[in-house]
Amino acid sequence: MKTPIIDGQSIEQFIPANLRDMFYRHPMPQYKYSIKNGLDPYGFSTDGLVLYLPLWALKDSAFKSVDAYGHTCTVTEALWTPTGRTFDGNNDIIDCGTALSFGTNPFTIIVWAGSDDAAAKAMVGNANATSTEGFWLGLDPDNIYYYNYGTSQLISEGGDYNDGGWYQFALVRNGTVNNAIYVNAVSKTIVGNTDNFGDLADTGNTLYIGAKRPTDRHWHDNIGEVLIYNRALSAGEIAHIYNSTAWRYQ
Repeated sequence: MKTPIIDGQSIEQFIPANLRDMFYRHPMPQYKYSIKNGLDPYGFSTDGLVLYLPLWALKDSAFKSVDAYGHTCTVTEALWTPTGRTFDGNNDIIDCGTALSFGTNPFTIIVWAGSDDAAAKAMVGNANATSTEGFWLGLDPDNIYYYNYGTSQLISEGGDYNDGGWYQFALVRNGTVNNAIYVNAVSKTIVGNTDNFGDLADTGNTLYIGAKRPTDRHWHDNIGEVLIYNRALSAGEIAHIYNSTAWRYQ
């Protein structure tokens, strides 16, 4: 039976048969998956979900994203662990091929990640070879940093996110106003240059996990999963995804 969720869609239909055991298994006996108990891996909305990478389940050197689009991703050196992929801060990267084009439309990026290095680095990058178009989202070094090439940058209020712990980072673009940054579902004050995320052109861009682009801003430490939506999620939806997935990193 497919797990029903509020928008009537389910990630289950996109999970390859060889991965189902990874999705249903939980190391703690008291956390058994059942419909609508808030612990199942399909308990968050797939409405507008254009990329889902549960890196804790995707062990191979090349794999497809677990969503309706099946983006093909290729791994360079990032090692698999039961909680995701470990990046060494040098050449490790996941190349997901074609860029996601948003233009001036809303979008949401959610990343479970941990870092033990204070250098500026990217969790997700969507760039062309010369970094004249696209964006990257990461830490610089203790603040959450989003940069849209040539248009704007956004920085959240500071915090120590380089302590080796796990955090859920979320960036929501809702247009020219009402944009938001969250850490563990808690809203952070944006203190950057502007509250306008700008136009995301995508000529020649590629989507990367663990770097801004192959030669720049490499992530150091862990990334557990990445979700990207082509709409602005509400604070309640961000919190629900946090509550549905946090057990993997605690």
